Amino acid sequence: MSNKKIIATHSGKYHTDDLFAVATVQILLGHENTEVVRTRDQEEIKRADHVVDVGGIYNPGSNRFDHHQTGGAGRRNNSVPFASFGLVWEKFGQKLTGSAREAKVVEEKLVQPIDADDNGYSLYTLTKEQTYPYTLQVMLSSFRPTSDENKSYDEVFQELLPLVRKMLEREIFLAKLYVKAEDGVRQVYEKSEDKQMIVFDKHEHYAGRELIGDILCEYAEPVYAIFYKPEDNAWQLLAITKGKGTFESRKRLPKGWGGNKTEKELEKLTGFPDVVFIHNNGFMAVTKTKETAVALAKKSLEM
Repeated sequence: MSNKKIIATHSGKYHTDDLFAVATVQILLGHENTEVVRTRDQEEIKRADHVVDVGGIYNPGSNRFDHHQTGGAGRRNNSVPFASFGLVWEKFGQKLTGSAREAKVVEEKLVQPIDADDNGYSLYTLTKEQTYPYTLQVMLSSFRPTSDENKSYDEVFQELLPLVRKMLEREIFLAKLYVKAEDGVRQVYEKSEDKQMIVFDKHEHYAGRELIGDILCEYAEPVYAIFYKPEDNAWQLLAITKGKGTFESRKRLPKGWGGNKTEKELEKLTGFPDVVFIHNNGFMAVTKTKETAVALAKKSLEM
C-alpha cells in the first residue's frame, strides 16, 4: 500500500493555476511523496489528501482549494480574485518561503498574475499597437496537445510539473534574496549623507541595478546610484527612474555622452579616464573605478 499523499485536480484541459497549485503542494510535501490524480469523480476527490481547482469547496482546514463554486473564493484587498494557486499559497506560502515578507514577494510577482488570468481579471490595458504580451499562461498553454499529437492532457500535465516546480522554487529563492537585498539597500540609503547620490561599498551590490533602482525610486531624493558589478569587475552609475514601471529617469546623463564610443572618446567628452560605456539613453554608465563613477555623477548633477 502506497503512503504517498494524493493531490487531486481536475481532468481535461489544464491551466496555469492548477499546475502551480499542485506544484506548491508537491514542494511542500516533497514531490516524490505525492501522487497526482486528475479527475472529476467525486469519490476520488473525497479520498484525496489535497484537492485543488476542483470539488466546489474552499476549506483550507481540510486542504480543499477550489474557487469555482458560486461566489468564488473571495478577493484580495486590491480586488484580484483568488484562484486555486492563490488559495494554496495563502495557506502554505509563508511556510515554504520562511517569512510573511518573502511569501508576499512571490504572491505579488507570480501568484496574483496567475490568479487574475485564470479568473479573466485583466491587469493591463493594451497600447495602441494592440499587441498582446507573451505571458507565462500563453507559454504553458502552448504545450497543450493538438489533434495531430498522440498525447493526452494528463501526460502533458505530468511533463510540465517538474518545470513548474523549478520555476516556483526559483521564485522562492529570489524572494529570499530580494528581502535580504531590500534591507541592505534601505540601510545604505539611510546612512548616506548625500541622498541624491547613493554610493554602495564594493560588497553591497545587492543583485544588480533592477532591484537597487526599484527600491531607491520609492524615495524622493535619489538621482543616481553607484555600485559594484562583480560579473564585470566594474562600477555602474545608474540614473534612478521616476517610479516603478517607467523608464523615465529623474535626471539622465548628458545626452552627448552616450552611444557607441571608445574609451578615448568618452574620456574626451566627460573629462574622466576609466569610463567604459555610457548608454545612449543616458540611464547608466560603466566605469573601471568607483571614483570615476562618483565624478561622473557629480558632474552630471551640476549640468
